[in-house]
Amino acid sequence: SCENLTSIAFPGSITEIPDGLFRFCPKLTTVNLHDGVASIGESAFYNCESLTELAIPDTVTTIGAWAFFGCTGLQSLRLPNTVTEIGDHAIGFQMTTSGEDGAAETIIQSGFLLEGGPESEAKKYAETNGVAFKSIGLSQNAVLGIVIGGMVLLLVVVLILVVVLVVVLVLVVLVVILILVLVL
Repeated sequence: SCENLTSIAFPGSITEIPDGLFRFCPKLTTVNLHDGVASIGESAFYNCESLTELAIPDTVTTIGAWAFFGCTGLQSLRLPNTVTEIGDHAIGFQMTTSGEDGAAETIIQSGFLLEGGPESEAKKYAETNGVAFKSIGLSQNAVLGIVIGGMVLLLVVVLILVVVLVVVLVLVVLVVILILVLVL
């Protein structure tokens, strides 16, 4: 039982967080994942309501369904662009009771913010599920625009230098001709 577990740091040999490993650990606040973890299993941190600190390393590619469901202490989560698969209700959802019958209902977690690249799986997940999203970094088009802009600027500088060099050469030739005319 993980009833009193408050933090966990994974050793470097762990590459996968198994399904349901920390399911219903109510006091878990901090999880330290290292580079090398490639997948986070289904319901791995399900209903860890006190979880507030978690960094997903760049080696993670898969986050299973319900992995962080009910982690209401987690107000934001930044996903690297390496994440290519996010399961249903994995991030930013919680359970609530509603109506007179007290039926359980899955809702988007209030105030939760998912962060990721502008063309990432995180953005697609957020758009599909109605989860708030903040774009971090530059899109490929923006990077391409910066590179092309830099190349154009470099070309303009080179052209200006060539023009200046030609003007200097013309002035030198004119000075030499003037000297020859005056001497002869």
